Amino acid sequence: MHANGSDDTGAAREGGAFSDTDRVAAYLERLEELKRVKAFREVLEERVFLEFIRVNRARINEFPLLEIEQKSLIDILVRRGAEHPGHQYIKGLIGEFLAILNKYGKARAVGAGAEAEGLLRELAGAEALLVKCVQGGVYASALIKDNFSDAVILNFGESALHEIEEITERCEFDESWWRAHLDIFVRERIAQAHAGIVANEKYAVFREGGFAGVRLPLDEVLATMPGTDKTIQKTRVQDAYEDQEQGQENQRLVAILAAFFGSGANPLTEAKTPAATLRHVARIAAMDIAGREYAESGTPDSDEAEVRLAFLAGQTMSIGVGAALVQAVALDDYERAVRDFDARERRLLVALVGNFERVRLERLAPLVLEFAYLGFLRDKCRDEGGKVMIRTLRLRRAVEAEVAALVGTDDGDLTRIGRRRLFEADPDRPDMLLWKPRTIDELTGLCALLQLNEAVAGRVATLWDAAPFKVDILVAVNLEAVAKVTGNPAQRVAEILARFGVALRRGGRAPAANPPAPGPDQSPKPPDGANQG
Repeated sequence: MHANGSDDTGAAREGGAFSDTDRVAAYLERLEELKRVKAFREVLEERVFLEFIRVNRARINEFPLLEIEQKSLIDILVRRGAEHPGHQYIKGLIGEFLAILNKYGKARAVGAGAEAEGLLRELAGAEALLVKCVQGGVYASALIKDNFSDAVILNFGESALHEIEEITERCEFDESWWRAHLDIFVRERIAQAHAGIVANEKYAVFREGGFAGVRLPLDEVLATMPGTDKTIQKTRVQDAYEDQEQGQENQRLVAILAAFFGSGANPLTEAKTPAATLRHVARIAAMDIAGREYAESGTPDSDEAEVRLAFLAGQTMSIGVGAALVQAVALDDYERAVRDFDARERRLLVALVGNFERVRLERLAPLVLEFAYLGFLRDKCRDEGGKVMIRTLRLRRAVEAEVAALVGTDDGDLTRIGRRRLFEADPDRPDMLLWKPRTIDELTGLCALLQLNEAVAGRVATLWDAAPFKVDILVAVNLEAVAKVTGNPAQRVAEILARFGVALRRGGRAPAANPPAPGPDQSPKPPDGANQG
């Protein structure tokens, strides 16, 4: 259940794997062709590198099947990552490969067999480093796409797979890829959910102090995420990546590789790569035989062993650079795709995405919907200036069944009195309760007042730490600001709320099952207890 197609065994298309001789012949043919037409250096490097990848696909595990994915990967490695130090590293490897290839072609042309033989060995070493750069990039991009696909399916259900596949087939892996997913899974759903909220009058109108407005339940938006109860099978890349954290030996090797990437002058340290990303790249490097061999190598005891270790170090660094470059470019693309969000929201979305781990992406989806809904509402009143404020109201929730499991008669149980003091019913969700304390200090004080023993207090604290939030969005109209610019404030308020689809009834209220006004600590005066949206 994945949209990202990749080779099962790394077997090359176009007639199978190329022999060493065939690969070199292909390089030379492309090089001579470009030299004859006097191609610019940049064009020559790119075209030879494209030929290099074409004939080396059999040596690159999980190379993507789709041509658009192949193009995206190559674009990142040779063009789009220009601001990352890894770009110059790869460019240097391509330049070195071309220099050796050119010398080899000349030596062979004049019959200098011994020189050509030595250059051929050098060429094989340069080949290996470039292959590892591509391999690191392939693994990094596959993990991002596979993890993202899983997170979308887990949140939006199995039907999402078709849409993911359609996007993957038509969009390059850049900003447009992320934006296409946001449009389909977020913005379209927001519009539909809001239409349902106003059509079914799921909102509550309030007036308190100097503000009047409407409270919109985010639950109705999140209800568009049906999810799935089916297990999503991991891809080979995901399995291999997770294996690197299984067992002390694998963790030790990953730690060695992370220290290697984080020490000395190299593209990852020059890019000031965060420690978490260094470890992520180290796990990718540990998936490759060269990376593992380097991590397992001890102190060399001969010149030959020292040369071998240096070569393994070069291959390992190449894997890390390829992976880190793709990771950095993907993060930049993602950040550009969410630039339409509020600045604070954008910073959160970028900070919380981490290294595109599946669990992070899965948890991020509801937050993306929340922020997108806030943006959707802001767009409807953007020209009203300070007359309208949009805020989020957050209340901690607890699953009713989990609280019920705490209540009993044993010393380690919560009493019924304690339950009533700590929780109240959620009028919108019978399966949930709302926490009465609003802060950890209030919770601690209440637990002390109830004289809960250490065991009970510990269980309550665990429930608090894991608590989800009930989120309502308040659209609050400043009545004083409206009165300054109109002779009929009531009509103007009605016009403003009508922009959101809200129709006022007699008495200024829409019928709703929910209490129309927030509690004291979330009062819209403006709503001080609410977080700004």
